[in-house]
Amino acid sequence: MMASVRTRTRRSSSLAKARTRVGDAAAITRTTAQRGTLSTPLLVPQRRFVRTVLALAAASLAIVLACPRLAAAEDAAVSLTYRVGAALDHEQRVVRSRGVIVMDHVGRDERDAIPIWLYGDRLQKAPPSLTDASYERLFPYGVSRGGYRHVRLHLAGCDAITPTDEPISSVRGRIVLVPVCKTATRPYTVEFEADLALPQRYGTLGHTSGATMLADPFYPLVLDRAAGTPLRGRHVVDFRTNRGLIASAVGVASNGALLIDQPGVSHAPVTILDGAHVHEEVFAGVRVTLVTTSPPSRAEPERTADGLELRDVWEVDTTGSLLSLVRRAVGLLRRLGFTGSASAADPTRTMASRLVLVEGPERERLAAELPGMVVTSDRAFRLLPLSRVQRFHELAILRRIFAALVADRVERSEPLADRHWVSDLDAMLLVDLLVGLEEGGRDRAEDLLGFASFHPAVDQLLYAPKVAFKSAYFHDIEERDPDRDGADRAANSRPFGHLILEKLRDRVGPRLGGALSEHLLRGTPLKASVAKVHTESLDVFFRTWLGPTPRLAYRIASVTSEPSGSLLRHRVRVERLGDTSVAEPVVVELKDAAGAKARLVWDGPGSEGVVDWSSQAPLEDATVDPDGRLIQAPELARDHPRFDDELRHSWRPPILSTFAVSLSVTEKRPDAAIDFVLKRRYDVRQWFGVTAAAAARGVAGRLRYARGIGPMRDLNATLGAVVVGVSALRSDNGFGGSSAAVTEVDVGASVAWDTRLDGVSPQRGWGVGASISGGAARQDRSGARDAPTDASVHPSATLAVRGEAVHALHPKHVLAGAVGAGATVCPALAQQLQALSQRRVLRAYAADELIGCSTAYAILEYRLGLISGLYWNAAHLARFKGLQLVPFAAGGLLSSRSDALFDRFFGEVGGGLRALVDWGGVQPGLFAVDAGWPLSRRSNTYVDSSGLLQRRPPFGLYLSFDQAF
Repeated sequence: MMASVRTRTRRSSSLAKARTRVGDAAAITRTTAQRGTLSTPLLVPQRRFVRTVLALAAASLAIVLACPRLAAAEDAAVSLTYRVGAALDHEQRVVRSRGVIVMDHVGRDERDAIPIWLYGDRLQKAPPSLTDASYERLFPYGVSRGGYRHVRLHLAGCDAITPTDEPISSVRGRIVLVPVCKTATRPYTVEFEADLALPQRYGTLGHTSGATMLADPFYPLVLDRAAGTPLRGRHVVDFRTNRGLIASAVGVASNGALLIDQPGVSHAPVTILDGAHVHEEVFAGVRVTLVTTSPPSRAEPERTADGLELRDVWEVDTTGSLLSLVRRAVGLLRRLGFTGSASAADPTRTMASRLVLVEGPERERLAAELPGMVVTSDRAFRLLPLSRVQRFHELAILRRIFAALVADRVERSEPLADRHWVSDLDAMLLVDLLVGLEEGGRDRAEDLLGFASFHPAVDQLLYAPKVAFKSAYFHDIEERDPDRDGADRAANSRPFGHLILEKLRDRVGPRLGGALSEHLLRGTPLKASVAKVHTESLDVFFRTWLGPTPRLAYRIASVTSEPSGSLLRHRVRVERLGDTSVAEPVVVELKDAAGAKARLVWDGPGSEGVVDWSSQAPLEDATVDPDGRLIQAPELARDHPRFDDELRHSWRPPILSTFAVSLSVTEKRPDAAIDFVLKRRYDVRQWFGVTAAAAARGVAGRLRYARGIGPMRDLNATLGAVVVGVSALRSDNGFGGSSAAVTEVDVGASVAWDTRLDGVSPQRGWGVGASISGGAARQDRSGARDAPTDASVHPSATLAVRGEAVHALHPKHVLAGAVGAGATVCPALAQQLQALSQRRVLRAYAADELIGCSTAYAILEYRLGLISGLYWNAAHLARFKGLQLVPFAAGGLLSSRSDALFDRFFGEVGGGLRALVDWGGVQPGLFAVDAGWPLSRRSNTYVDSSGLLQRRPPFGLYLSFDQAF
């Protein structure tokens, strides 16, 4: 109620000042008349009257001008208290909460209704980030909706209401307007009952094996609709559960009950963990509580009788790493003069006196900052635990720790709508300061991964990252967050503070340092401190960037050079696409043939701008945004949005595109294929490739040129491609029963279109491809049984088509099918014929058992997820994620080796096991075992290349590893 007292005091103070001004004016008039200053007595009452009127008018004006400020202060000073009793039903996975919300008045914009926010209902909508690539990072066992099963709201003095069951249309959740009737009692008291069904999902609201996360709001909140964030208040929550360790911002409890009392926060976060380990300590006046899934490492490692140290080489000391981060963060704030908020003498330099860190099943973010608590991902420090990789994780978690430590101070100084992004901006500023003070600096992903840039996972990271924790690796200033999890982000469109910080650096320049210092060390509101050092108004700047991120893209539209005296004048025209009203500094770097460089800036609104530079040599290159500081929307560009930002495109290192190994156990034959592509930087429309393979036909190689067609699949590939190439094959292994060695060369072209996003285990999509080729095969002359007396050449032409489709009946139940056909102009050698028996077609037969001039086939698979939601560690290089059982059936038509008419049908049934893995946490792979049984084999024997009669294996068995990129 203190805020209300302050409001009333401010109102009475304003009125008193107005009365004082009226009285003073009259007194001054009387004093003047008494002194005889006015010579005409008649004018004295007139002047007295005029001054009195003027004084009254001034007082009235002061009151009128004060009213909006008083109303705004009244809105901000809502006294709000939550008293909640909550219980978690582990069996039903339901949180039942009952309680009251007490508030002294309703905000100015909502005088006729109280907006109650049911955050948990937002989970009924599929997350915007949900794709085949991100699915397993969100839902371990299948898409799970959750949501409120029962809600009842009753404003004292009014009728109770029950929100309807109408569908949720937005990921913001459900906002229920509780009408304020004329008979409503003051203070307003909203009684509520709410049963929230928790979804099975990773994140800060949901449940998985061993963890229930209620870190986001799990009971109704009062929402400030203008700010798009909950009003701050006191939250008293009596939480109970029948198992697990309860962790909250006020501490932990293992007896099934915890009373939480948090003042001045949006909500009270709670987590319940099975088998958790708790570590507590006080460091520099800050009480730190760590709740982790693994015990802390021993301070003194075990030793053998000989004194040798025993240490698990795969152990990751998460507790030690987190403690080190907290100590570094607190240490920096202490050096800056910050003290614990509980006993702070200077309220402008305060930090939290208590901090709780909980390790939870968060897979999209490395860490999330909540009121009084930081939730860190259980994968932090465990993905490729190399020191340089962990550095990325450290800085991301440090950012959230800093935000939690300075949150109270930001709450006191900033408007409600600005608090979250300002807190994040302060945290980024402190991280940058810490990086500057410590050795090591801030790595970029390019620096870290350059040594392995041939690997496709690295290439994907650099040019089209789809991995979790993307912003941690790339220092991405936009930090696209389509899901917007969290109470302070879900109901608004404001960005993280990192974006505002970087845009302010571009707009304000070097003077920003002083403004940020005043804001951070003196507690001045951020906008006010920046306005002091910037000569122009920043209203347009904040309107531009404190909302949905403008959709922008840039490109070099034209370049001209013309003589200007003894120099050459170079003019570069830069085009802005999208929201052309935005004005932001656009750096253009120019370089001439003599090596001279210049950096010019176009800073203004509009669809295009021109920069000029005069030099002594012809222009060699021009690059827009060489530092990568501009946000460019992929949807505004035909290719990668940065492809048209430069004139010359350097070549990437050769990129591994395919790597596959399989072993035909029954034929005792290994097969392998490896493929590299060579691309220019940011070029997704053309590339060159080279392939090497060893299979039943022989050893082959191929050179090709590819052209991407159609829309972008991601920033590194298109949906379609046209490919032309030349291939060579050397076969001396007796393929098809022939004992003569064969050398084949052909030229071919193909076209393909594929909508599937995940190349290893897609959930949906289809692909189709067709190829045509022509060439010749030369059969060597030798002493072999069926070799010609003279070397012979056999020209031939082939055509093949194949289509594939996947459809998820349920995330654990996926139907996959393929159909295809092929034809070869006969007569032809065995190596030139179509094969119906191979791993991608009928797996039950030997590789050269079913070959002919033409084939047609159909395959159906049912992929059943047996195990999912795992992440078993294998030396930190690979992680086992799940296991699929795959029964399949296939059938096909085959012609003879002399003509194209189908005359035989073959079928098979079989099954397989597919083990899904992640390499280094960024690239999926697949280990598979496939066994097929033939249904229509004509003969169990065959004659090999030596003329001996052999018996065929009764079934086909393949062990394989696929790494699709």
